[in-house]
Amino acid sequence: MSEQTASSMPVQRARSIFRRWLNRPCTPGVHHIPELNGLRVLLVFIVSWYHFWQQSWLTPHVGSTSLDFLVRAGYVPVDGTILLSGFLLFLPHARAMLLGERVPDLRGFYQKRVMRIVPSYYFVTLVMLFAVALPGLWSNANTSYADQLRWMPQAELEQLIGGTPVWGDQAALQEAYLKAWPLWKGTTPNGPAMALSERMQWVADTYQGDVLQYIKDWMGNLSAVYYGDKAAMWEDIIRHLTFTQTFDYATYISTPIGVASWTIAIEMQAYLLFPLLAWCARRKPLATFGFMMAAALGFRCWCLWSLKDYNMVVNQVINFLDVYAIGMASALLYVKLTTLWPKDRRLQLPLSAAATVIIALAFWGLIIALKAQAGTPQSGLQAGQMVRRPVFALLLAAVTLALPFALRPVRFLFGNRLMGLLAMVSMNYYLFHQNIAVYLKTRLQLPASANYPTPNMISGGPEQPWADQYMALCFGGSLLVAIAVTFLVEKPGARLLGKGFGKLNAAWDRRKSSPPRTHNS
Repeated sequence: MSEQTASSMPVQRARSIFRRWLNRPCTPGVHHIPELNGLRVLLVFIVSWYHFWQQSWLTPHVGSTSLDFLVRAGYVPVDGTILLSGFLLFLPHARAMLLGERVPDLRGFYQKRVMRIVPSYYFVTLVMLFAVALPGLWSNANTSYADQLRWMPQAELEQLIGGTPVWGDQAALQEAYLKAWPLWKGTTPNGPAMALSERMQWVADTYQGDVLQYIKDWMGNLSAVYYGDKAAMWEDIIRHLTFTQTFDYATYISTPIGVASWTIAIEMQAYLLFPLLAWCARRKPLATFGFMMAAALGFRCWCLWSLKDYNMVVNQVINFLDVYAIGMASALLYVKLTTLWPKDRRLQLPLSAAATVIIALAFWGLIIALKAQAGTPQSGLQAGQMVRRPVFALLLAAVTLALPFALRPVRFLFGNRLMGLLAMVSMNYYLFHQNIAVYLKTRLQLPASANYPTPNMISGGPEQPWADQYMALCFGGSLLVAIAVTFLVEKPGARLLGKGFGKLNAAWDRRKSSPPRTHNS
């Protein structure tokens, strides 16, 4: 064998492996659809990009092409996550209708939803309550400047601001606070450690080891820091813990607890309706989907006709009923398509090519719709979002349906293991990402900048390299937190809830199976 032939063998082997991989038959599943992991990740990524852009004002480009429209309309993909929810929730029912599988158990449905949602959602709610809302650290506007200045060592504080703080003047305290910020950023050696040490010494001197009294005083003063009174605090907490915060302006629009948590509340509210909707859809699918579409469109028309402000209505459950209907109908159509999908690879190839073309056309349509939404005047953004919502849902439904049938490279791009991992942590990423972005900028003021509190608003565009570093910290920090919360909170919490539900189910089943008691007369 010649050296040239020997050297070409690895290349030929690699080509052979690639051709076999490329020509592997397409077998879309009805129980597990890995390609939808990548679609979910893409949707959540764009939403988070939008929220980070709100803080950085860093306009993305690909070469000379601006992606400004993508971040300006980056809130729209939330509709896509709702559509995916409707698709995946109804998929077992679609299998029951077309494949004769068992209808999902109602008790199991609700238990799985609680196990999936509650651990992370309650965790982020409590974190935001104790780390942000109660200490009053939601933004610079809500910071108690006197409180924060008293944490700093007085000698260093006076040196930084050039005198003694004017404790009765809020404007002067704010100016002093911003001047003293290098202490908290660490430009003063051991600044944060010194401040914490002095605070701990003050606590020790004041309470003389009476920990219970310290906790009592601390808890007694917390509610007034952000909320103003305890009634407002408890209402916000209770509404968040019961997923009803979207029904009140103060707990939905003005809350400092979990900026993105309203989406989870909408999902939980929809879960209450879903079993009834699924039951109706199994019997009369066209009538059910038509009713859901009509209800959403009718409500939307009433909003546009009767209201001037849409903050409280644009994202209510009824305004998403058509999105859920399109997702549910897509699940039914998807299962039907899998039954018609040929097993012959020669027949699959042109159909996969057609599915890939459909995906490309749908994304092209989405770009047009996003550009139209991004170009809408600020006063009409929510009205435009409601009008375009069915268009976005139909285009995203086309992508959802076509992805599992697409050519192998497209399926691999959306359905690989990395996408599976990212999809697993996507809910926690979504819950935390905006909170992290705001906290980094307004409280920690990281990364370093010469223009805090508004490094994004200087002449000529966002400050560099601050903007790039800030975006990297937002994406990277949110992902790390999401991974940690998924494996340290969500998974263990789900296991504990699962054990509890298992015991309840066993007790319930024993009670049902036990013979009724008889009484002697």
